[in-house]
Amino acid sequence: MLPLSLVDFGINRIRLEDLPAPAQLMRRVDRKYRIGADHIGELLRLIEPHYSLVQTGVHDEAVYMNRYWDGRDNPFFHAHRVRKPRRFKFRQRTYAADGRSFWELKERQATGYTRKMRLETEMGNDHKGAQEALSRLWNRTGFDPPCGIHPKLDIHYKRLTFVHANGHERLTLDYDLRLSTPSPIDGTNASHSSPATAIQSTGSTCPEHKWLCSHGLYILELKQNRPGPSILDTLRRARSLQAISFSKYYIGSLLWQAHERPHQPARPLPTKLGYVRDWHMHPYNNPTHII
Repeated sequence: MLPLSLVDFGINRIRLEDLPAPAQLMRRVDRKYRIGADHIGELLRLIEPHYSLVQTGVHDEAVYMNRYWDGRDNPFFHAHRVRKPRRFKFRQRTYAADGRSFWELKERQATGYTRKMRLETEMGNDHKGAQEALSRLWNRTGFDPPCGIHPKLDIHYKRLTFVHANGHERLTLDYDLRLSTPSPIDGTNASHSSPATAIQSTGSTCPEHKWLCSHGLYILELKQNRPGPSILDTLRRARSLQAISFSKYYIGSLLWQAHERPHQPARPLPTKLGYVRDWHMHPYNNPTHII
C-alpha cells in the first residue's frame, strides 16, 4: 500500500473517459525507475503543478490483473532473457473496477519505441480465444504468430496514473505487486479460468492458491510520445530515483521459478535487480482485493 495519503496533496483529478486521445500513447518511449517509499511524497509535490491524477470511476488507484501467455518453448520469455532488440509480450489485461478485459500485444521495437495493440475480449478466454486474438494482433507485425500459446503467469498490482497537461506524457506508479502461476480459481481448468472470471469468484474452492507478494517495491514508469527531458530528471539528479530495466513478465517468471523450485537450477536474477528478492508467499483467495 502507499506510505502516504493522496488527500494531503492538491493534485487535480481527471476522469479516465475525459482523457484526450494522444494521452493513450499506444506508441511511446518508456523509462522505468525504482522509487523508495520515503521519496514518493517528494515525487507528488514535484508533479503536482503539471500532472493530473487519472480516476477510474471514483477511485484514485486502479487494480490491474494481467495474465501473460507465451508460445511453445516460451519465445517471448527467452527474447527478453537475451534482450533481443525487437521482442513481444502477449497478455490479457482486466480492470477490476469494471471487469473490462483486453487482449494486448506489446512490441518493443529496435528503435527503442514500444507499440501496444489491443482487442477487447470477445472470443473467449481459453487457448482457442488466446490464439485467435494473438493471430489477429500479430497480423499487424507482418510475421507468423508463435504456436502452442499457453497461460504462463498472473500478475496483479495497484496503479496510480498521472497525465501531463500537454497530453503527451504519462507517469504510472505500480505497487503491491503479486505473482502467481495460472491455476483453478472457480473450479474450472486453469486454461479456462481468466482474470475476468476471477473477479466473480472468492476462490473458496481453491484455498491453497498462493501468491508471491511484494509490499515494498514501487515502480515508476515514464511514458512519452518521443524521447525528451522530464520533470523526473530533477529527482534523478537528487538520486531519489533508480533507473532500472524491469519487465514484470520476465522478472516475475524468474522470481516464481526461484520460489517454486528452490532445489532446481534457475536462471539467476540480474545483480542490479537483487532487491526484488524481498517477496514472500501468501495465501490469497479474492483477486479483487489486495492485502
